[in-house]
Amino acid sequence: MCAKAQQCNCTRRKKAGLDKIYNFDETDLILDSLKQLSNLQYIHIAGGEFFYSKHCLKILDAIIEAKIPNVEFITNGTICDDKHIAILKEFKNLSIRFSIDGTGDYYEFIRHPANWDEVKKNVLKFKTQLPNAHLETVIVVQPLNIFNILDWAKFANELEIETHWQLIGGDMGWGAITAEEKQLASDFIFSNYKKFDLTQKQLVTVLNYAKNTIPNLTFTDKERDRFIFKLVHLCRHRKISSESITKLLGPWSQLRETIALQLS
Repeated sequence: MCAKAQQCNCTRRKKAGLDKIYNFDETDLILDSLKQLSNLQYIHIAGGEFFYSKHCLKILDAIIEAKIPNVEFITNGTICDDKHIAILKEFKNLSIRFSIDGTGDYYEFIRHPANWDEVKKNVLKFKTQLPNAHLETVIVVQPLNIFNILDWAKFANELEIETHWQLIGGDMGWGAITAEEKQLASDFIFSNYKKFDLTQKQLVTVLNYAKNTIPNLTFTDKERDRFIFKLVHLCRHRKISSESITKLLGPWSQLRETIALQLS
């Protein structure tokens, strides 16, 4: 979750009458653990967004003091502070994995209220300021970004960042997409992948998704209804026009028409 999203969450909770916000800050526990665990060789820090925490600098300093040689972060790339960069430069073996579920309008819809241009700038800053770090990016392949995954791969390849892919499950997932629509998504990939300079690993992954994975995922009417309900209410809450959301749905005409009708 980006910083803006966390602030919005707090505002919504207060408007709903949930004034009491519980603090699960475990910074002291982490700092004590780093002191007690001698000869620790590897530490992995996942999200929420670690760099949003006001205590992240304390934890970074403690990792350096503990002389942990291998450090890995997962970040959404919405925050790239010079203070963070300065400390990260001191890590011997640093890996940073960016959770980026698309580019442009696709990214901004899925990762609302993050701004794609800011995130792109931050990723570039991480890369240029930390030339010895190993950078990766991961996309959660889902109905809302399937028509953008080739552009996402292009973005990563232009910055020479390793890519990883995983499939979404549960709400807003592939259970809401009919067999005919899944085939349209596969056809889109087969018709366009040659336009992109994909690595061999990316090529194998994306064609496997198109040929073997996505077409074989189970569709249910219940998942469809839930997908439409959530998407419509999400658009209304954010005041997103039917034109904007239907653009993300590509050639799925029936789904686009249903969404547009409910938003009208």
